Amino acid sequence: MTPPTASFPPKAEPSIDSDLVDCWKAQQLLLSSQLIFDDSTLPFTVHPSAPPPSDEVAPTDYDVPMLRQLDSSAIRFEGLQYVGGVDISFRESPSSASPADWDAVATAVIVRFPSLELLHTHHLPLRLAQPYIPSFLAFREAPAFLSALRGLRERVPGGEWPGAWMVDGNGRLHERGAGLACVLGAKGGEVTIGVAKKYYAVPLDPVLLPPCEPPEEHPHWRATQHGLKSVSRKTLHTPGDWFGLFNRSGNTYVGAALLPTPKSTNPIFVSPGHRISLASALKLVLACAMHRVPEPVRLADLLGREEVRRLERMGTGEGLERG
Repeated sequence: MTPPTASFPPKAEPSIDSDLVDCWKAQQLLLSSQLIFDDSTLPFTVHPSAPPPSDEVAPTDYDVPMLRQLDSSAIRFEGLQYVGGVDISFRESPSSASPADWDAVATAVIVRFPSLELLHTHHLPLRLAQPYIPSFLAFREAPAFLSALRGLRERVPGGEWPGAWMVDGNGRLHERGAGLACVLGAKGGEVTIGVAKKYYAVPLDPVLLPPCEPPEEHPHWRATQHGLKSVSRKTLHTPGDWFGLFNRSGNTYVGAALLPTPKSTNPIFVSPGHRISLASALKLVLACAMHRVPEPVRLADLLGREEVRRLERMGTGEGLERG
C-alpha cells in the first residue's frame, strides 16, 4: 500500500513504543509459521500447475537474476469465476475535525473472471488507529480490509464470492514473511496475493554478508529501489518476464518482479499472501493485468479515490469505523 503523502500523516515522526513493536514482531513471526504458500487448499485449479514444494530447487541467482517467463496464452484456470481487490485511499489533507472524523476509505471490489467486469463495490470510511510504520503496515490497514470484506459479504450472493483476493501491498515479500496480504488471508480465511507498486527490499541476514566494508557504502542492487529498477529494466522486456525476490536467508523466492503488459516500463511486485503458491499467484496476476496494476486492485484504487472526493464534498464520514 502506498504510504500517505507528506502532509498526511503530519511530518512529525510517530512516537513508537518499543514494547509494542517487539510485540508486533512476535505476532508476525508466529503468523508466518502458520501461513500456506502452496496450492493444496486453493479452491480452483491453475494450469500448468505449480511444482510441489518438495520438488523445488533452491534458487542461486541472488547476484545475477535469472530471467523466467510466463506465456499467458498457455495459462488456464478451472473453477475460478470471481477475483477481488482491496485498497485504501487517504484524504488529501489532514482532518481538522474531531478524532471521530474519518481519514481514509477502505475499498473492496469483486470482478468477474476472466472478463474482469466490475460486479460489486463496497466503501468503508474509517479512522485508522495506527500510524504508518515500515514493515508493520498490516497493523494499520488489515483491520480496515477485514471490516470492508465483512460489509461486502453481507451484500454479495454467496456464489459470487472471489476465489482469490489481490491486496495493494506485500505478502510473503516481507522481512518477517508476514506482510499485509498474509494477515488479511490468515485472519479472513481467504486466498490472498500481495501486489505492490513499490519495491520492498527484504534485508539479507547480516551473518550472510561478506566481512568487508559496511553494506550501506556499496549496497547490493537488491537492497535499493534504484538498483532494483535498473536491473529490472535491463532484464524484463516482454509481458510475463519475471525474476525472483529473496527471503532474508537468500535461498528462497518469496516474491517476484513481474512485467505485466507491453506498455509497462516498471515491474509489479507479486508475492503470495496465503493459500497460494508464488507460481500460481504470478499466473493469476498476469491474467488480470490490463494495465501495470492488475484490474481488481486498480479498480479498488480508482473507485476508492472517487469515494474520498465524494465524501470530502459532502463533509461527512457516514458509516465511520475505527481501523
